[in-house]
Order: sequence, then structure tokens, then C-alpha cells
Amino acid sequence: MPTIRHNRVGTQNVPTLLDSGRTTSSCNFVSQLTLIVIRLNRVATYKLSTHSVHQAILHCMDITQLFGEKVRSIRKELQLSQDELADLCGLHRTYIGAVERGERNITLLNAEKIADALQVSLSILVSRDD
Repeated sequence: MPTIRHNRVGTQNVPTLLDSGRTTSSCNFVSQLTLIVIRLNRVATYKLSTHSVHQAILHCMDITQLFGEKVRSIRKELQLSQDELADLCGLHRTYIGAVERGERNITLLNAEKIADALQVSLSILVSRDD
């Protein structure tokens, strides 16, 4: 691990980098330090951008699971089976099951079909408050 030592040159303290017993000049030290900062900045930028993508994916998963849970809850209140709801929507039974489990990122058209079949507003199915 490199360490920094301040040497007195005339009236100024000049930082030098000690790397495995080698002493480098302050100019070389600044070059190495600049490279380290650039590398760290690239890593931080990459991590920030991938973090944003992951957050978007997590948000997407959250809304699909929320939507599915509300569909299932309302369907059960109406005492409908998945088959019956699928028939009312004009969608397949397995598709309804995947929606209820939060496995499908459905289109607004299909979300509206499900809301109409359940006789509720689409906003109720996507709202975060109960």
C-alpha cells in the first residue's frame, strides 16, 4: 500500500509517494493520484447508473405485485375464480394467475380490461394506499 511522506525541500513540504520502498517525485505522485481519482469517478458513475436501473426495476416489480395483490383481493371479494375473471376480461386463465402473482408487466389495455371486469376504477388497482 503506497504511503505519503512530506519531505522538506527548501522552505516547502513536498509530498512524495512511497510505493514498495520506491520513492517517486511529487509530479509522478500527482499523476498517479489523478489516475486513481479518474478510476474511482468512473466506478462511481457506473455504480450510480446501474443503481438507477436497479431502482427502476424494483419499482416496476413493486407496482406489478401491488396490482396483482389488489386484483386477487377484489376477485376473492366478488367470489370469482380466476377462470371466471379471465372469461369476463377476455384473457387467458394462466395470464390472470401470473398477473396476480406479480409476474407480468401488463399493458394498460389489459389492466383496464381487468378493472372493468372487477367493476372498479383502474386507479384503485394501481394506487399505493389501501
